[in-house]
Amino acid sequence: KEITKGIPDPFIESLVHDSIIVQIPLLHGHINNRLAEVLRVFDQTYKDKRNKQVLKIDEEIFEGDDDMKHVLHRLISAAADFKIRQDMNVEDEYFSAIEDRDTAIMMRDKKIAEQDALLVQNKAELEQNKAELEQRNKALEMSVKLMKNAGLSLEDIKNATGMSIEDIEKV
Repeated sequence: KEITKGIPDPFIESLVHDSIIVQIPLLHGHINNRLAEVLRVFDQTYKDKRNKQVLKIDEEIFEGDDDMKHVLHRLISAAADFKIRQDMNVEDEYFSAIEDRDTAIMMRDKKIAEQDALLVQNKAELEQNKAELEQRNKALEMSVKLMKNAGLSLEDIKNATGMSIEDIEKV
């Protein structure tokens, strides 16, 4: 089943070649073809809890199947080879570094998104405050005009509003 829209996966995204990914644990029930049987050897549910590079496979499952015994023999030989195990360790370190980098990038992106949201919120609050200030200034100007029309002195208006005489004269 081809998945075209799914959850992005850093491993899948880092592949530089076309791939077919088989999710072996999802192949439950009767194995109906040779490919599925061969893929069962790589089922990650057999993964050793202490060493994720090792699969614990019951060889009796493949009793009487010389081809599968040959595959198992090759895998065991590879696992016993010092150079191959060293390469696997280096590869694990490399993927760990990539995963750490990806995690750092995701955390940075999350922090940027949070800061952007906060910036938008602050901008909205600033606009609201600006509108309130303009409304208060208009109300203050209206009060100054009413006080002037009522015949109050500039000094009395200054004391009542806290505005400077120059600003009162401008109104």
